[in-house]
Amino acid sequence: MSKRRQNVAAVVAVVFFGVAFGQVKPGQAAGTVRVSGRVVGPTVPIRHEEISLKLTGKGEATTTQTDEDGYFSFPSVRPDRHYDLAIDVTGYDSQVMGVQVGRHDTDLGTFVLTPPRPVSISGRLVDFTATPMPNQTVTLSGNGQNSIAAQTGQNGNFSLPPVPPDQRYSLRIEAAGLNPTAIDIDAEKLDVDVGVGNIVIQPTSPVNRPPDPLHIRRISARVTDTNGVPEAGRTLEFGSPDSRLSILKTNRNGYFIFPAVTYKEYRIFDITEHGVPVPLGLSNVLKEVGRIEISQGPDVDLGNIALLRSSSKSGPIGDIVCPVTTLNTKTVLIAAIFVGAGGASIVYDDGQVVHLPKEKAQVGCSALRISEDRTAVGWLVDSDFCCTSYPLQLMLVVYRPGEPLHRFTGDGRAVFGWQFVRGGTQVATYQDYPHGTPVPHYELRDIATERFLGKWDSDLTPKAPSWAQRLKQ
Repeated sequence: MSKRRQNVAAVVAVVFFGVAFGQVKPGQAAGTVRVSGRVVGPTVPIRHEEISLKLTGKGEATTTQTDEDGYFSFPSVRPDRHYDLAIDVTGYDSQVMGVQVGRHDTDLGTFVLTPPRPVSISGRLVDFTATPMPNQTVTLSGNGQNSIAAQTGQNGNFSLPPVPPDQRYSLRIEAAGLNPTAIDIDAEKLDVDVGVGNIVIQPTSPVNRPPDPLHIRRISARVTDTNGVPEAGRTLEFGSPDSRLSILKTNRNGYFIFPAVTYKEYRIFDITEHGVPVPLGLSNVLKEVGRIEISQGPDVDLGNIALLRSSSKSGPIGDIVCPVTTLNTKTVLIAAIFVGAGGASIVYDDGQVVHLPKEKAQVGCSALRISEDRTAVGWLVDSDFCCTSYPLQLMLVVYRPGEPLHRFTGDGRAVFGWQFVRGGTQVATYQDYPHGTPVPHYELRDIATERFLGKWDSDLTPKAPSWAQRLKQ
């Protein structure tokens, strides 16, 4: 049954003056009226399909079926009430309409159903080093559907012919030397074309390689439950505000490798239970595992990331619970920051990890940053706010080795942006109220002393100080 979309409309009862209230027809209870109508497709009647009617907001629905010509009838409906009429027919868009039933029999007329538009599925195939994979076969199969296939182009892109929505599909890719991958796509939840972004094909076993001169660093980890049991076949989505989404699937040991761009924050989502990648703007329907940013330097293996399924709190559900290793390192600087359910984990080039508990009232985080000199990290703390339905970033937290945590709240307004200034010694913040003000507020502070150094209360024109201009980035 299609559950993709509900079109709500008001239907006014048609009064037949020749039928007096109180007349009882065959099959009709005393003191009731008859509600009837017809359902057709673009060319044929909709036969033997269920139609339901229920009091708006309460009670159980009464059901009936259409006949050979698409007609339906509810013979005993209580008058002077508002009802919801639901038409849910396989292969067509669902409809729920409001019906005001008066004191006379009501003919709702003819409902013409149209089949939903087919959807196209496209994406791009890359390996775990971010190299496009041309000339590979991508196969899509679904229940009751013939399999269709497409070849990837030179840049790894593929596009499959349109397929019916209201179906669950499996997108399968096999490439020599790499782990066979099947990505589930639930088109029941879609009414637009599906762009799955980059599909990152995984190696059959962990691999080592030298650093990449193009600033691509690999993040690897093993996804487990709270008891350390690998979560095989987990579909994860990696996304950042300024890049295409990427999805991958853990291998039979729960292991994955993701090629990340340095100095870019990635949000990691677990989409296995939902069956379809979604744009970041809709990511609130997914379970966030955590957020991560890495610096230029070695590849980082995070060990085990445990998914805390028992947690009922909002925010990330993953935590690093094993030793971290890094490759090809000659220095001891910050390699990565991972913020999950229990707080932040600061990873050094030598594999050392510093765990920091989450802040009081923290429900999430955003805007992870590693300073250019790789000696400091910071992030915004998302906290519930009394006057909005969404959390606000009311605090900036900065970590520097050997120092207490530094917390910046500015003048009390929400922090909507920030950057390191002069390596890891100063921070600049952009603050405002949730719905904006005519005059935004910018502050510059010293990290070690938390001393106020300057402010700018105007737009970021060429006259703005250079530290404020950095917040355009």
